This record gives sequence, C-alpha cells and structure tokens, in this order.
Amino acid sequence: MNAQSSNFNSMVTFLAIIGAIAIIIFIVNNVNGTDPNKVEMYFTKALSAHNRGDYHEAINILNEAIIYCPTNYQLWNNRGNSKYELGWFEEAIKDFNKSIELNSDTEKNMMAYMNKEKALAALRWDNGMRTSLINKMMED
Repeated sequence: MNAQSSNFNSMVTFLAIIGAIAIIIFIVNNVNGTDPNKVEMYFTKALSAHNRGDYHEAINILNEAIIYCPTNYQLWNNRGNSKYELGWFEEAIKDFNKSIELNSDTEKNMMAYMNKEKALAALRWDNGMRTSLINKMMED
C-alpha cells in the first residue's frame, strides 16, 4: 500500500467516524420530544378534548405525547387533570406525582402540587368522609 492510498483510507475512516457522530447527535437531539412544535400540537389537541369534556380522548392524546416526550412534566400534569375529571383519583395522583418528580420546582410546577392536593381530598371524600357524613345525617 502506498502513502497516497494509506492517506485516502485514513481520510475515509475519519469521515466515517465524523458521520457516525453526526448521526448519533441527530438521534439524541430528536428522541423523546425535542421538537417543541410536536409537543405543542399534543397540548393543543388534548386541551381541546379536555375542554369539550372528552376526557378519554384527552388521555389518549396525552398517552401518545408522554410516549413521545416522557420527561415533559406538563404532559403528566394535564393527563392527571383528565383522569381527575373522570373520578380516577388514584391514577390522577400518580400522574401528578410523576409531574412533581420531573419538576419539583414549586414555582414552575405549582399546578401539579395543587392538583395533587385536590385529588387527595377527593379520594378521602370517596373513601369514607362521604359515607360518614351520610350516616351522620341519617342519625339526625
């Protein structure tokens, strides 16, 4: 092998490595919802479904969004809201907890904290407070 051929092979190897690095960088930057336009599209569609009372549809859209971008704390909070509206308080609390886990900054994620407390109160009401209140009213 002559020097010119060796230089050519080295250059090809170098370019192959650079190309592989570029592909890896592209994949890392485009996995799990780095496209804000797509995340915004999910938000808009889910919010529309939620606002018209189609909570199941909102949950389905948010399920897709969470698969696409599982680290977006707002998606988890919004899905929790739709579950709350359906009376699925335990499931809603799990989503609010996940939202808080992803972003525990109370200033930025205050809604998840508030929604969790609302769901916990509703769950306590469902799990006994309502029954004890009805029983008390029946005694009077």
